[in-house]
Amino acid sequence: MDKPIRIYHDPDEDLEDDMRPEYDFFNARPNPSVNRPSAPPIILEPDVAAVLTTSEQVNAALRAILQAIPAPALRERVEAA
Repeated sequence: MDKPIRIYHDPDEDLEDDMRPEYDFFNARPNPSVNRPSAPPIILEPDVAAVLTTSEQVNAALRAILQAIPAPALRERVEAA
């Protein structure tokens, strides 16, 4: 038995695309195996990117900066955010 064709537009309307009516994406789902970023990317300035070339180097530098900041100052910033 053939699958029925679902039409969600006016058949008399002239559509600009060339999608065939037998393509049914009604039950389409996103691909679960695609790696999606959990956060937006952080863009480094070119001079910083020239020195810190990997994410491990960037994270190490940021951790060093955070260790240099006194703990009360960090807590105040977190509470204010």
